[in-house]
Amino acid sequence: MNCTKLLAVLILLTTHFSVFCQKQSSLGIMAGPDITFRYIDGDLYKDEIGKFNYRFGLNYTFQISNRIVLEVGARYASIGYQTAKMDIQWGSEHNGNGGYEPDPNLPHNFRNSSDYRFIEFPLSAKYILKKGKFTPYIAAGISPNVYLNTRSVTIIEAKTEISVSKTHNINKLNLSAHAGFGIDYQLNKSLEIYMQPSFRYYLKSISSGPIKEYLYSAGIELGIRKQFR
Repeated sequence: MNCTKLLAVLILLTTHFSVFCQKQSSLGIMAGPDITFRYIDGDLYKDEIGKFNYRFGLNYTFQISNRIVLEVGARYASIGYQTAKMDIQWGSEHNGNGGYEPDPNLPHNFRNSSDYRFIEFPLSAKYILKKGKFTPYIAAGISPNVYLNTRSVTIIEAKTEISVSKTHNINKLNLSAHAGFGIDYQLNKSLEIYMQPSFRYYLKSISSGPIKEYLYSAGIELGIRKQFR
């Protein structure tokens, strides 16, 4: 089943539940920081490090039992990686006797970063551990993702070059899995805020070429919900 068919099934299921569910529902907004990485053919590339990123969007939740809540949403997400700062030595700077004489007119370090931008459509199930003003829960789910574009940044010494484009050999549709735990805090009868540390992993390679590239991230979601009864 491809991501388009899966998304259609998820929409039908959530519509069915929301129509027939007689319990509490809510509509909210969320945003949060992530630390994002990539694996290349199952290994973390040695010259790359985690990169600070973000996501934000809307959530709709509806309670289907005393303990279980379903959540659907739409989010904009940026997920990527960066290289560590790398030194450059030019052939013209070597004196031929094993010595090295830096040329002040040449750059001597650089680093790169790339951010893949997506629209996500997450579907999550939450299990409530204990009800109260503070309500802890655990959550897990899947998320079809639609690729938008790639933002690339190259920094050579103090010079920065930025480009935004659609990368070739990219799978336009993907699927990620996520899991986390969180706490809801009831502000009043109709408003609640929440915090949820989460981990996400892309189940399909982002690259359609022979070298497989998998994205993953860890972060914290912060949000506020308006409840309807």
